[in-house]
Amino acid sequence: MVDKARQLVARVDLYGNYLVSMALVVSLCEFPFLAWRLDLARLILPLGWAAMLVLGIKRMWTIKVEHQLTAELQLGRIIAGIAIAALCSTWMYHVVADIGMVRTDRLIDIGQLVLVVNGVAGLGVYTAGAVLVWLFSALSSDDS
Repeated sequence: MVDKARQLVARVDLYGNYLVSMALVVSLCEFPFLAWRLDLARLILPLGWAAMLVLGIKRMWTIKVEHQLTAELQLGRIIAGIAIAALCSTWMYHVVADIGMVRTDRLIDIGQLVLVVNGVAGLGVYTAGAVLVWLFSALSSDDS
């Protein structure tokens, strides 16, 4: 059994603020484009999520190496992580697919939409990142 203090998944305090800050920065970058043309959401939002995923995994891997944490996960956590990431992704896909139905000119509504969607994306990045770091770690240890 691995000590919980040495598990990457349990040490959210080391990278959680980074993920929240990243979601806010991505939201601030996306907002002007969506305020200009809401139909750009089909392009802008997935680009933001991809950037969040890449930067989130990079940060999690760096924290894992710097603090000598383990990325080991039990089967239940792997399944739960995949399920949470899939639920977040499915919900975000439906938001983007239905964005054409949203008819709002109010900037506050667009801002709330962007913040909520990117907040859910942050949760998806956390869970997908934990599973992917575990996978990368398992694959790199097999080569040694």
